[in-house]
Order: sequence, then structure tokens, then C-alpha cells
Amino acid sequence: MNKWIYTAILSILACSYGLTQNNSQLIGKVADSISHQPIPFVTIAILNQKQTAIKNVVSDSLGYFILTGIPLGSYNLVLSAVGYKRAIVKDLNLNSASHVDIGLQLLSPDTGMLKEVIVQGHRPIISSSLDGFAYNPENDIIAAGSTASDLLRKIPMVTVDQNGSPTIRGSSNIRVYIDDKPSDIYAPTVADALRQLSAEDIVRVEIILYPSAKYDAEGTDGVINIITRKTRFDAMNGNVQLRIGNRQQFLNTDLNVRRGKWIFSPNAGISYNNSKSKSALAREDLSSNEKDLLEQLGETDNNGKVFYGGINSFYVINDLHALSAAYRFRFNRNYADRILKSNYFENDSLLTAFTRITDNTTGNDLNSFNFSYNGKSRNRKRQYSFLVFYFEQGGLDNYDMDQYRKQVNDYRERFRGSQVNNELNLQVDYTNNLKDNITWDAGAKSSFRKYVIVNDFEVYEFPSGPFVYDPGRSNEFDYHRDIHAVYSNLNMRHKSWQLRVGARYEQTIMQTVFKDSILAIPDFKNLVPSILLSKSFGDKHVLKWSYGKRITRPFLNTLNPAINYIDSFNLQSGNPYLQPENTNRYEMSYVFTVKQFFAMASLYYNSTHNGIEQVRIPYDGGVFMNTYRNIGRSDLLGMYFSVNWKWKQKLSATVTSNFRQSWFESESLQQSNQGFQAGTNFSITYNLGKGYSIDGLGNINSPDITLQGKREVWKYYAIVFNKKFKGDRTSLSLRIENIFPPSYQGLTTSWTTPQFSQLQVNSYQNQYLWLSFSWKWGKKEVKAPVIRQETSNE
Repeated sequence: MNKWIYTAILSILACSYGLTQNNSQLIGKVADSISHQPIPFVTIAILNQKQTAIKNVVSDSLGYFILTGIPLGSYNLVLSAVGYKRAIVKDLNLNSASHVDIGLQLLSPDTGMLKEVIVQGHRPIISSSLDGFAYNPENDIIAAGSTASDLLRKIPMVTVDQNGSPTIRGSSNIRVYIDDKPSDIYAPTVADALRQLSAEDIVRVEIILYPSAKYDAEGTDGVINIITRKTRFDAMNGNVQLRIGNRQQFLNTDLNVRRGKWIFSPNAGISYNNSKSKSALAREDLSSNEKDLLEQLGETDNNGKVFYGGINSFYVINDLHALSAAYRFRFNRNYADRILKSNYFENDSLLTAFTRITDNTTGNDLNSFNFSYNGKSRNRKRQYSFLVFYFEQGGLDNYDMDQYRKQVNDYRERFRGSQVNNELNLQVDYTNNLKDNITWDAGAKSSFRKYVIVNDFEVYEFPSGPFVYDPGRSNEFDYHRDIHAVYSNLNMRHKSWQLRVGARYEQTIMQTVFKDSILAIPDFKNLVPSILLSKSFGDKHVLKWSYGKRITRPFLNTLNPAINYIDSFNLQSGNPYLQPENTNRYEMSYVFTVKQFFAMASLYYNSTHNGIEQVRIPYDGGVFMNTYRNIGRSDLLGMYFSVNWKWKQKLSATVTSNFRQSWFESESLQQSNQGFQAGTNFSITYNLGKGYSIDGLGNINSPDITLQGKREVWKYYAIVFNKKFKGDRTSLSLRIENIFPPSYQGLTTSWTTPQFSQLQVNSYQNQYLWLSFSWKWGKKEVKAPVIRQETSNE
């Protein structure tokens, strides 16, 4: 759709909607009855004649509060705060659509304070929203030593693989935020960032299934926003986690300190891991009458260590304005010792056979900084925020390789690779509640990335000569990418209907130099519209219809044209001329919510053009080049179901199933493929009482379909036994994963083309046994009482 036509549609909708309701606005102020000083953080709830809370707010730092969008009628007002007796203002008659000022309300101190009060909340584990839902882990049982990856396995619509990488509805094109900030601030990969975050520090996880134009056009089939705990009152507390296992050991500590308007949250950790893997490959060349066959067997011993830490600081100017700043670092090294045996046959005769032994060291050092400001107007109708974050990542990729034929070392190679990756992001957002039922938000973002990689190859001169620099294979790749974006959303609500329309415009500017040659790469310009329509039927049933367009830019490893020679039969190279993928997504979903039960079903269709596919190009002598091209088109029709149920304080269970039919087609390769995929993941927690609980979780998926074949994905299951001791401050858990044989899980990938057929099996150690310990210390956070909220959409 032409961008000018789309803009015109937005303008017409905004001007013509004009929906108003006869609503009142209630304002007031809360103060101490003795000192008459204002009281901040007072919970103010307005109850209808059925004593159901229809609205609630919290007073600001000066004691003021405002309740808007209240239908005409008679109500009671409840005011409650920690350390004060609850006050009730009865029979408030709101008979006109105007401002009602109830003046100064005085709360009396509660002199009969208990040492500790335990409030049994009624908030469900899952609460629905327009664009998705929120998971509240504080109302669930969390095993000791759990990380954010473990916690995500308990959430509907989310699947986490063995490596800790999450997907939503089967798509890995998602973005993860931690306290509304990109996970890039924490670690180079999402999985690494989630492993550094303790589940004990998470108070809410927002799953956004229908991202608005506020979010980047790339990688946003879904958004996960993890909200961490922040101390509301002067206190100091912390958490220590220790995990000891056969594959991984880690220690994580964090601290939360609040003194007046300042909040500091430092944390640090260390992690070690070790594992072994195997590989087997068989490839037959079908392009000639000769029967050429390659067979390879490999074994790899992996070891790694990670050190990480940082500090988040917040300054609460008042209840309307806040500043935050943070610094994080991460040091990572991985060591892989690999043995690869290769046998190449021509017409059933062995032509060549050799073994390569490679010692590979990879790693990265990450430093990141961020600063943000969040503000609200006095009437809370306008919100504005600013975020700047910068990260600097230095990496290395080194290996020493020795090749043996009949136990004779006949070839040696040395590779030294270094990378520097810097990125600066600037983002500003603005929201305005134009009316009680109309909200408009807009913003802009600029991202500046510079990536430089230097590869040096050296070949040993036999019989006793030195290593000699190889200028033909050595190279330097400079990559500069700037992205500039603007967006706008309009949210409208009328009775049981809600509508959100938005658009985002992005321009990508790239400059690339390879071996002192400038590569002419055109700019990318993308207009990304989105529409979401919702209809509620009472408080339990919601129907949603959505359309969105997304892009997927090529990743750095798919762009770099440098050739990786570590396996002489399987070369790897990127393609700097790749264009972004374009995906149109259509979806219809149904949501059912009642008390402690949540269910969602959806039917969706994705159409992807200009798809990026990995292709394998045969060379002479059994050598294949693995690279990437924009040659694919894919269509996907899918259906998913998800259910979450909590029974009393004993049992909670989540089950999610996803079914997809995929079609792939490439005119340039004259190939096509199609297939059906299914997957299910589950999580069950049962409270045995007296601090004991047990978790069962896992997922099983059929192979993924690709243009040239199919590949198996992880199958995973685990049992966790947990014990919490006095005051829930100390926890122990025993975690058992994939305990039944075999000890290696084999993942098979197959390719079939007119030129070749290939079968590859990668096997990984998948049996894990972990003993975890968690200890909370310091002053517990005291929380203000919350009025039970029955309406899930508030």
C-alpha cells in the first residue's frame, strides 16, 4: 500500500472516530491526619454498587491522584496505604460528565502494626491485554536457582530450546526486552542475556503477540518484556544463587538498595560449562554419472566460561519523573577441540582420506551503557521517554589446525580473527491520552552500527619452515549500518470494541568495504503497517483480528563474504548483497479468561517474499560452498492453542500446541518443498505442602521444513524437585533433564536437490543433573495492599 494512502487512512480514522462517553473525572489529595504531610503511593480504588473495583490508581509523590473515565453513577472510594488505617468515602454520586474534586482526604496512622502481614492475593498468574498477556511469577512456584530461561518455559505461547533461546508460536524472529530495554545491553545473544537474569528478580513477564509500530520492524513476530523487581521503600536486600551440575556450574549474586529517591541494583556472576558433541555427514553428488560420495565423522569437546556483572541505578525525582542509568560488562571464552575424519570416494573407490585436529578459541568482551528518562504530565494524560544506549563488543575467533594422512602430519594452518562491533541507539517516545477512549503515541529511533572483522591466515611450510602469511585468504571486512525510523499509533475504544492502527517507516543505509573494495549496496526503505481489532463479549471472551508487516534483515554472519576454510569440503561464506525478507502476517484469535483459567486459540497465515535461504553450491572434488541468497518464497498456515490453569494454591499447568503447514518455492533454483509441522510444550507445578513442590516440563516438535529438506529440533523434558525453608528465604532444588538413554540426542538434517543429496546428524549430550541453592537476605519488601480486580482488561 502506498505510504501516502496509508497516512490518509490514519488521518480519516483519527478525525472521524469522534467517540465520546458520558464519563466523570475524580480528583483529590491524601495526607497524614496528624502531620498533614502528603502521603505518596496510596492505593485509591473506586468500587461500584457490587463492590467491584472498576478503577484504581496510586497517588503521586505529593499525594495527588486522579481517576478518569468513570461512568455516571454512585460509588464508594477506598484509600489504603502501608502504615495507615484504610479509609472509605461512601456514596459518591457522579451525575454529570465533569470534574469532581473531593478535596483533602486524611488517613490515620495504624498504631497496631504487625511484625509481618501475609496477604493472599487474587491476581491470576495470567492476565490478558489488548496486544497479548502478562505472566505474574510471584503467584507461581519458582524453583531455586532458576533463570529467566527456566521461567519462560512456564509461559503459554513461549517455547525455549535446549540452548535457552525462546520462540513464540514457533518463530525465532522475536525481540526480548528487560525493563523496556533491549537485551543487547546484557549480552550478545538473547539466550546469554536470559541466563544472566535470576527468576527470583522477575515480577512480571509481558508477552506481546501483536507488536505495535513502536517496535522495530525487524524480528518482531513477538516481543517478550521482562520486568524486574524494584524496591519501593528504603531497604536493602539481595539474592545468592548457586548451581552445581554435570554440564554447567554458576554463581550469581545481586543486591537491591533504596535510599530515599535513589535505587541501586548491582549484580555479578560467573558460569562454567562443558559438553561433548558428535557429527556424521554423508553426501552424494548426483550431478554426474560418477558416484561421488563424501563421508565425515567428527567429535568435539567444548568448554566455556563467562564472567558478567553491572549496576543499574534509578533516581526517582517524584512520582511523575524518573531517571535511570546502567553499566554492564561481560567476558566470555569458549574452547573447542575437534577431530574431523573425512573420506572421499569416486566410483566406490577411496580417493582421499585425512583427519583434521582443530583447537578453536572464540570469545567476546562486552561493555554497554544506557541512560533513560521517563516522565508524565500532572494529569497523567501525556507520557514521554528518552533512551540512549551504547555497546562495544570485541571478539576473537582463533584456531590451529593440523591435518594427518596415514598418521603423518602433512598440512598445518593457523587462523587469527578479531572483531569489533559498536552500536549507538537513540530513541524518543511520546503518548497522549486525547480522550478517555482515544490514545495516540509516536516516536523516532536512530541506530548507528560499525562492525569490523580482520582475518589473518598462515600456512606452515614443511618440513621445518615457519608459518607464512597467506594474503589470498586473509581479508578485512568493514560494515557500517544506520537505521532511521519514525512511527505512529492510534488506539481507540468504544464500549466492547478496541482498534489500534499504526505505521512505521524505516530507512537502512549501508556502507561495506571488503579487501579495500567498496561494495555498492542500495539503501533499504520499508513502510510497515499494522492493524489490531478486538471485540469483548462480557468479561470472559475476546475475539481479535490483526494484520502486520515485518522485515528480517540479513545477519552479520550472512553478509560477510570472507570464506571459512576450517572444513575443506564444506566452505562457508556470506553474501553482502542480501536484501531484507518481507513478511505479511494475518491472524484471528480467541481468548477466554475466567478466574484462574486462561485459554487462547489462533489461526494465522504468513506470506514471506524475498526470503533468505542457505544454499549449497557444488565445486569440483566434492567441495561445497555454503552461502546465502534471496531466492525463496514461503507461505505458512498455522493454528495454535494454549491453556493455563491454576487450581487453588496446589497446581498450575500450561500446555501450548502449534500446528503449521509450510510451502517453500524458489524459481531461481527451480525447487519447491512443503510439509506439516507440529509441536507441544508443557509445564506442570504441584505444591506438595510444607515447602515441597515438584515441576514437570518439556517440549516435543516434529522436524522443521526448509526449501531443500528438513531438520530435526530439540526434544526436551525435565523434572524439578524443590524445597523452600523457613520464611521462603532459602530454597534447594534438584533438576533432572533428559535422564533416560541415550546420553546423546541426535538431530538429523537432510537436503535433497537435483545436484546432490546430503544427510547430517549432529548429536549433543542432553542429560543434565543440577543441584541448585538460593538464599534471599535482607529486609523484605513491604507491599501496599491491592484491591481485587475482576475486569481482566483494565
